Amino acid sequence: MIYSLREGNPKKGWVVIVHGLGEHSGRYRKMVEDFVNMEYGVVTFDHPGHGRSDGKRGDTTIEEILSVIDEVTFGIPKFHIFGHSLGGLIAVRYTQERQERIKSLVVSAPALGIRVDPLTNIMARSIGRLFPHVTVNNKLDPEYLSRNKEVIKKVASDPLMHSKISFRLGLSMIENIRIAHEKAKDMKVPTLILVPTDDRYVDPNGAREFFKKLTVVDKSLIEFPGGYHELFEDEEYKDKFYNTIYDWIEKHN
Repeated sequence: MIYSLREGNPKKGWVVIVHGLGEHSGRYRKMVEDFVNMEYGVVTFDHPGHGRSDGKRGDTTIEEILSVIDEVTFGIPKFHIFGHSLGGLIAVRYTQERQERIKSLVVSAPALGIRVDPLTNIMARSIGRLFPHVTVNNKLDPEYLSRNKEVIKKVASDPLMHSKISFRLGLSMIENIRIAHEKAKDMKVPTLILVPTDDRYVDPNGAREFFKKLTVVDKSLIEFPGGYHELFEDEEYKDKFYNTIYDWIEKHN
């Protein structure tokens, strides 16, 4: 079972929110409530193996999640899509494969570049083919999630969070990052990319390189100097972060 919600009165249209690795849609309550107050309908869901959805923790693929988005948006002809981290990569790939359904794309700290040394890459590919569903710790240090220490405390005490990733998900990420960059030149959807410069979870250069490959005229990349992976509750940037997203959606509605 996939846990999903549709909230709000879609007078202005729909927004789909795609969460990141190891987290869940409940972490985006502020964004959901703000969009509802702005008269948008909002679709949220938990990836397979995440949050309240069924499945072994951390064991899914991007291809599977693209199909989930089709399911949870059934009957909605067009929508804006927002994705954070792994969710950013997923939102990019969904947009590339379903451009006719997307009004605009917004991604925050997208996983368009990850730091994997060559030896680890080779080992992951070898082991992953034999044991695709085996999960390991994602080795992401919570201290570098946010500059707001209260966020780190909340994440540590959240029972719906986990730190697992399966070999097949890791391989799916590597392959879809490659495809995302390859297909960037063919994207026609207005695209906003938000990049915290001190992100240690994903490589900010991946987003920068992807942005350069976009040929669509209506595109914007905004950097947040010194920002960590999550900007949602960053004391310096949270207002700018949310307002930039909301202004973009309103402009492209």
